[in-house]
Amino acid sequence: MPAESCHVLRPSLKLLSCTCFAVMMHAGHSESPLNLSDGPAPKRRALEALRKPHHSPKAVTVPCNFCRARQIKCDGARPACSSCVRRTLSCSYATDRRGGGKAFLMLQRILLHNQSPGLLMKDLTWMPNLVATSDKTLLQELADLLQLELDHRRYFNSLIYRGDLSRETVDRRCLRALRYLANNYLILPSSLTITEIQLNGNHPVAGGGFADIWHGSVGDQAVCLKVLRLIIEPDEEMRKNIQKRFFNEALIWKQLKHPNVLPLLGVNVDLFSPSFCLISPWMENKDIITYLKHHPLHNRQTVFSEIASGLCYIHSKITHGDIRGANILVTDELHCCIADFGLALTTSDSQAWSTATTGVTKGAIRWMAPELLSTEGLIDEIFKSPSRDIFALGCTMVEILTLQVPFHNQKTDYSVLACLMNCMRPARPDNAWCSDAIWALITRCWAQEPSGRPNAQEVYEALQKCKALPVMP
Repeated sequence: MPAESCHVLRPSLKLLSCTCFAVMMHAGHSESPLNLSDGPAPKRRALEALRKPHHSPKAVTVPCNFCRARQIKCDGARPACSSCVRRTLSCSYATDRRGGGKAFLMLQRILLHNQSPGLLMKDLTWMPNLVATSDKTLLQELADLLQLELDHRRYFNSLIYRGDLSRETVDRRCLRALRYLANNYLILPSSLTITEIQLNGNHPVAGGGFADIWHGSVGDQAVCLKVLRLIIEPDEEMRKNIQKRFFNEALIWKQLKHPNVLPLLGVNVDLFSPSFCLISPWMENKDIITYLKHHPLHNRQTVFSEIASGLCYIHSKITHGDIRGANILVTDELHCCIADFGLALTTSDSQAWSTATTGVTKGAIRWMAPELLSTEGLIDEIFKSPSRDIFALGCTMVEILTLQVPFHNQKTDYSVLACLMNCMRPARPDNAWCSDAIWALITRCWAQEPSGRPNAQEVYEALQKCKALPVMP
């Protein structure tokens, strides 16, 4: 060591030795506190340095996914931060190995995305950047979280507490994200896929224009399996396109929850491959027409009101597209519920119809609004218009009154088309109860122009007024 360094170190070592000696002497032989002002200034500074606590670098707090998405203060406590505990939320971190951390963060970004105009765009241009990953496990976790939010609204209460989002906005964003995952990755929430199915019999129990009905069971619950009757070329790409459409319709139906709407339990894509099936509760009473044939005294006004109530709810979200007696089922409690959402549109992609009009399932022409016959204008907008359901509702009311299909005196679909093109309508029933008020309402539902028809809420209110009239079987 150089001599100069030794000369520099000697005073410091001497000072430290003296300081330590003074501290030990004071601790062993003095009962009075050490007075730092008594010693020289260097000794006093040395003692102060010894008494100061050691400060380690301040730990960085990692916010949880919820607090990070909301940009609120987070204490980073594990397993749950105080903010999430206070809001009764399930707290998770992006670095969690238990799974769901990254998916949870993606969910929060979907719900709390600050570019709300982009969220309302049909092409969802904001989604690719958010889910830019090939990790199917992560995307499946995201789909499960989105469906969990729609089913139970785990995070909605805390969101609405801040006044940021309405319940409808949260539901809309979740559903749009789910449909994006279905269209781009063929991913459905795990809760929608049902695999443990037991078929009752080797043949379908019924069939329609575009589907076969099988009776089965899932556990202890009796279920109805509606298997789409598809005509598919041996082309995997075509099947994927149909599967995307099928998944979209299933996602929409799954979110509908109303006493007068048949619930969807789930789907299965393997049991009847290459076709798909929708799974719903089994209705022992079958459809309303079959039930009324065996129970003719059942109150028709109650039937009309329940159908209109279900349609009011449906039209707040979607257009049904296939309202008719066969799609109105009767529960064990003798209430009516609307079934079969969008199946006619799904099967049209596979050319599963055999009528003279594009996109119309076999037999549905008798309930079809006349504007659907036109090839002019925006046909997609016409198909999505709720007014087509109102026209079909008028036809269904006549069907329920007479227990016969509309235009029952016309033997072919082509003759029915001719009637519709000439603005003809079914005749007023003369062998069943039909008051002037009911017939006037049916006539309004049949207006040639869609703008002249009442909406579902107006139909429901008119039916409530009709309840004050005498009820006749």
